[in-house]
Amino acid sequence: MSDKKSASWISKTAHLYYYLAFIYYLREIVLWVGIAGLVGNLTLIFYQKYVVAALGLALSVIAIIGGIILYVVGIKRRYRAANPALKLLSAATTLKVLPENRYRHFRVITFKARHDGVQHFNHRFSWSGTGNIDLRVGDPAMSGAITDHDKSVRKQLRITFDRPLKKGEEKTIEYTFEMTDTAGTARPFLSSTITEDVGRVSLRVMIETAQSKTFQRSIYMGSSSDIPMFEDKVASSPAECAIEWSISRPRIGFVYCINW
Repeated sequence: MSDKKSASWISKTAHLYYYLAFIYYLREIVLWVGIAGLVGNLTLIFYQKYVVAALGLALSVIAIIGGIILYVVGIKRRYRAANPALKLLSAATTLKVLPENRYRHFRVITFKARHDGVQHFNHRFSWSGTGNIDLRVGDPAMSGAITDHDKSVRKQLRITFDRPLKKGEEKTIEYTFEMTDTAGTARPFLSSTITEDVGRVSLRVMIETAQSKTFQRSIYMGSSSDIPMFEDKVASSPAECAIEWSISRPRIGFVYCINW
């Protein structure tokens, strides 16, 4: 569907930092490895392996402390996120650029309830265009509403389920924003800011007003960053002006963006 033209990280340090950020998803493993190492190295003392035991104990304590810190950070992030009661498994977004400054923003979200009684899904977003946003929820048994979020430029979508979820119950929802940019201010990009744990994020852009384009994919360290830490250019095929980007385990706090 597409041809990769070039790809580059802003520096080796940025590249390393991005991959080290994956440790956040391993916080429980790091903690348990530290505990197992602590127990194992304590047994070495009985065999008078004092030097090895001391080194192993030091590494185990570091792992335990690191695991606890990452776990606490994860709990705080979870409760600051839009959906603390849900474990997001995947989020797929498709943006269609239509004639006459019209846009269709379609999302498919799969999640699992962390406890009984979960009734809502929330999504915070912003749009650079002007005009009304018409919401359509895929399941007619569910309802949705868009409100302003904290007096900022962002808005919040809340979808109410047809019934409360049970702990561990998995659910997939679909919804669409139909938007008309009356003043022509919409900027040519689609982005996803990762504010909570999610297994996979997919971004897709389809432009019906062009035959082919060169898209730019970028990763930013945060929503306030102006310079991307990674970027590459991808040319669409002559048959379809589109691009799809699938990211496994996207890093918390990072922004993934497609420009054209």
